[in-house]
Amino acid sequence: MERHRIILDLEGGIDGAIALIYALLAPDIALEGVTSVRGETSAFIAAEQALRIAQLCAPGSGLRAAAGADAPAPRQGRIGPAAAGHGPTGLGGVLLPPAEGQPLRETAAEFVARLAGERPGELAYVLAGRATNWPLALRQDPALAGKLRRVVQLGGAVLVSGDATPVAEANFRADPEAADALLQTAPDLTAVGLDASAKLAIAPSRLGLIEPIVPPAQARALRLLRRLLDYRVRHPLRDGDPIGLAPLPGVAALLAATRPELFAYRVWPARVAAEGELTAGMVIADRRRRPSLPGGRPVRFAVDLDTEAALHAFLSVWVR
Repeated sequence: MERHRIILDLEGGIDGAIALIYALLAPDIALEGVTSVRGETSAFIAAEQALRIAQLCAPGSGLRAAAGADAPAPRQGRIGPAAAGHGPTGLGGVLLPPAEGQPLRETAAEFVARLAGERPGELAYVLAGRATNWPLALRQDPALAGKLRRVVQLGGAVLVSGDATPVAEANFRADPEAADALLQTAPDLTAVGLDASAKLAIAPSRLGLIEPIVPPAQARALRLLRRLLDYRVRHPLRDGDPIGLAPLPGVAALLAATRPELFAYRVWPARVAAEGELTAGMVIADRRRRPSLPGGRPVRFAVDLDTEAALHAFLSVWVR
């Protein structure tokens, strides 16, 4: 089995925690490190949470975490420990024991640039939150984009409505300038927006199918997952969230990096609108027969997903 070397960029909160648990346990992922960005918590707290989760779910993994951008970006989204849908700790009220280690002294941008330089052509960078760390990493190494095997960004909405506004998805809305920079500079970019990510959600009751056969070494991780899913179902982030289901957007982004055959794609030149009360963060994809979008580079957009196959991939990591 091919193991995909991945750096996972995430925000603090339930969605990022679930994505991290999956990345730690998936047999086809070699998690090289975590970078964090401000979102539901500060970037430092998000990095520290990642270390706590790794200590609980994959003790001995030696996970490295680097805190990234913490300055509020334009149109910053929900910030703070009481963020709706994430609870007083950012993890649905779950309190995890302190990690033995601390986040690296390197910034996220420095960490990504260093690892990509050490392993050129081997690493995938999966951004499961806003794209703020990407332009900062490019400043560290302008040649970074050519050293990564692929880049996957969770964000955007192309053929469906947005969730932050009628036309803008939350991650792109939070830092549209960074999202636009990503679309213009990242080679082999896959954008997993609401078109596909919104189709991956799970009922917590489905965990009951695997709980009796989960190995003891993964029992604590499964209990944490259950608590996170239960909280998310009881406290949906948005009115449009499916009733009784917990979305798995970060997992969708990871699957796009490791199981791309589960998705359907369309390739269009695209930019991200940086201004406008409603339009900041909107994806402008040139779908004309002869596209001529100024500055628009081809982007591979995930527009559909084999939901059951994706859920099977997610659940299978618990019973291997």
